[in-house]
Amino acid sequence: MHTRFIFSVLILLLLASSMHAQRNPRRERVKDRRSEMTQSERARAKRVLRRTNATIHYAKKQLIANQNKTGNLAKAVSHQRFAISLLRRGMDKRAIAHSRRARRLAFASIEANKGQVPDDMKFTEDEGSDAGISDDQLDGDLEKEFGSQVVLEDDRILEDSLSDLEE
Repeated sequence: MHTRFIFSVLILLLLASSMHAQRNPRRERVKDRRSEMTQSERARAKRVLRRTNATIHYAKKQLIANQNKTGNLAKAVSHQRFAISLLRRGMDKRAIAHSRRARRLAFASIEANKGQVPDDMKFTEDEGSDAGISDDQLDGDLEKEFGSQVVLEDDRILEDSLSDLEE
């Protein structure tokens, strides 16, 4: 009886070790690469969002100084807040696209308020592209997500501290 128990344990150990040995190392490498890509994509998304935040704060200063309210800054803030929400949900590429849209709107607000966009706020190569997503699609996404809550007046942005958009 005791030998039968030991024999059963040995068989189970052999089966377990053979199952472990049959793991596909190629699959493991692919899985590791995916997590690395996700981490690098996440880091890139965070950089894009951080630079857009700084651009929005600069655009707000220009708007305060010149008071040319086009609504572009309000739209930029809405897109940026949506980008932050998308990043938290793990939708990095979509977050980058909305943040880039926000920055383009902030650029328009800066220029409408007699300002010039500083070189360090312009897009860089490592920030990528919008992945073929049009501005109309991005605006539609924003409208679908927030509906009537989208702020379109710059007056409301002037009153807002924008503390959720770290500089």
